[in-house]
Amino acid sequence: MNNTSVSEHAPSVGWSPYFIITCLVLYSLIIVISILGNVAVCIAICLNSRLRSSPTMYYIFSLACSDLLTACLAMPFDAESILLNDKWKHGELVCIVWTTTYLFSVPTSMLTLLTLTIDRYKTLSDPLRRFRKTQFFSVRCSRVIVVTLWLYNLAFSLIPLMGWRILPHYVSNGYCYFNITQAYSTLSSMLHFILPLLIITAIYFKIYRIAQNVRLCQDLNEVASVTSGDIVRHPTPCDHGRFQRNMKATKTIALIISALFLCWFPHSVASLTFSLCKNCYYSAPPELLSSLLILGYLNSALNPFIYSLRNRNFRETYHALYLSIRKIGRDASIRSRLSSISSHRSNLSLAFHKVQRESVVEQNNSIKMTAYTLSLKSL
Repeated sequence: MNNTSVSEHAPSVGWSPYFIITCLVLYSLIIVISILGNVAVCIAICLNSRLRSSPTMYYIFSLACSDLLTACLAMPFDAESILLNDKWKHGELVCIVWTTTYLFSVPTSMLTLLTLTIDRYKTLSDPLRRFRKTQFFSVRCSRVIVVTLWLYNLAFSLIPLMGWRILPHYVSNGYCYFNITQAYSTLSSMLHFILPLLIITAIYFKIYRIAQNVRLCQDLNEVASVTSGDIVRHPTPCDHGRFQRNMKATKTIALIISALFLCWFPHSVASLTFSLCKNCYYSAPPELLSSLLILGYLNSALNPFIYSLRNRNFRETYHALYLSIRKIGRDASIRSRLSSISSHRSNLSLAFHKVQRESVVEQNNSIKMTAYTLSLKSL
């Protein structure tokens, strides 16, 4: 999460050509994969009714949109800044959009994953699924929560624009600065990364205890309650299958959280350290933050693969979408060939009629010539 203050984005001393080429290649691959993968995720959720019927998928949709936003509005400018040695060629409005996207995207993803974790915990701790029969975390409520998270993070990311910043302008002397204070940077890191991560860790420990309790039940004759250890009821094979499916979904979310943690944690720690210790920033290699930022962006390219590999509905939708696109392409090719054949036949028909007309004209001319010759002989 790029929550560093303005001084940490001062003009660099210049990158080596090998570092520039490597970064541009990596950025290009990450941007293309992120856009294609997350667009495919959004399309799959919109097309598949089974995916839309799950409250969890609305959080996945939110994550995909957040990754798309990062790939379209943040990564290209980072790649350009490395290519141009941090020189800014755009106006102040574009600079504000770029820096605000940093402050918006990762907190949105982190808080969405926190909500997903709570959803998984409540689902697994409710064997009778009374939780799903309530209004909390229903499909409708999931939409409201997603919209609320986006509005909250948008408002928080716009705070520097409202006045809590260091410089009066974002662009100065041809450079685009991350115009945030040290207090804002620290607060954002605590509220949107460290604290949610601690809560997620605690919840997943509880989820692990639930899974352990279920495994200890002999022949699934009793299920332990998450709080008191009381017997809830005798589970059926249907309950067992539902629990296994919920555990699979929980593991998928754990993979998503692990990917986000492994990709963004190094950059977040470095940013927070450099924000509090200016000497550490100036003594660190200039390529460090840029390399860690690329590692963080890699998360946007990994998420679509995690969704697809762990969910059969995604794979089935992708396959159906591929077949549809292939059929559309095949039909377009057939229509093109038929049109070409029809055009060729039309040309042949026109040529045939032309030949016929020329033949008739020649016959008429021959008859006229014969008649003229006969008239001359009669004279």
